[in-house]
Amino acid sequence: MNWSLYVCGGCLLLTSGLLACMTGRSRRWHRLADKRLLLLRHMIEMAYLYKDRPQQFAHTFCAEIAARKLRNAGIVESSARPTGSEDEEDERFLVGLLDAGFTRKEVCAIFNLKSVNCFYVKYHRAKKKLARMEKRSPRTGKQRVPRPDLKS
Repeated sequence: MNWSLYVCGGCLLLTSGLLACMTGRSRRWHRLADKRLLLLRHMIEMAYLYKDRPQQFAHTFCAEIAARKLRNAGIVESSARPTGSEDEEDERFLVGLLDAGFTRKEVCAIFNLKSVNCFYVKYHRAKKKLARMEKRSPRTGKQRVPRPDLKS
């Protein structure tokens, strides 16, 4: 008799945990969609303001889609783990843009790169640097060294 109560209670706890997880994920996606919509509305408003001045629009538009402004706008999900420098954050943002489905040409425009070849160089350097950072210990920042076996 008691075991059936335990099983029902466990199922109820498991179901409520799954529901809470799904609700949190839904809220996070909703916030991300809201941020993207807000950015789109800002760009449309800017197009309306500068419709008679295409040179000024082009300059302002390029300034608005700069990597640091877009990163701070939160349009791409990023890791909550803080890093030390702006360059490291830009590298994570570059990889995040590609993971989010942005094309190479779009990323070139965001990072103000001259060609797609420049993008590939930047991307591979960023991947290499991030891979090196992942190998480091999160607390000390030093490289993890395997311990020698002292049983001999």
